[in-house]
Amino acid sequence: MVKKMESNIVDDSNEISSCIATIYIDNSKWTNFLNTSANKGKRKKFKTSFDDFISSELQKQGVLCWLKHTYNWFNKCTEYFWRGKFRCISKNCPIIYNCVIKQNNELGVKVEVDWENLLVSHIKLKKAVRCVGETRKM
Repeated sequence: MVKKMESNIVDDSNEISSCIATIYIDNSKWTNFLNTSANKGKRKKFKTSFDDFISSELQKQGVLCWLKHTYNWFNKCTEYFWRGKFRCISKNCPIIYNCVIKQNNELGVKVEVDWENLLVSHIKLKKAVRCVGETRKM
């Protein structure tokens, strides 16, 4: 659930340059995401169901993009528990979404998302159908 979404005004023209959203994930959903995460080599990352969750929560607050990750890793030695970078599935959309989880606890987690508020030239996008396995070979 998105609890907070705000915009930061940075110049005299009153143009909004960046947006911030905080998404709270309850413990049961968080445990499910962790249990279904993928291990690539020695590093752990979320599967695409997490992309869909973030996209859905942001769209509830008026974001038009549907997101896919370009960077998505759990960290061991930094201040962030997890870090991700997302782009819109529309190839012409210039917006990059940066996400961080600073810590997790028994109640769940808080995902902080920030992005530049650039002009979007597309309508509200829906989840893309993903073809995998035997379906993809056809």
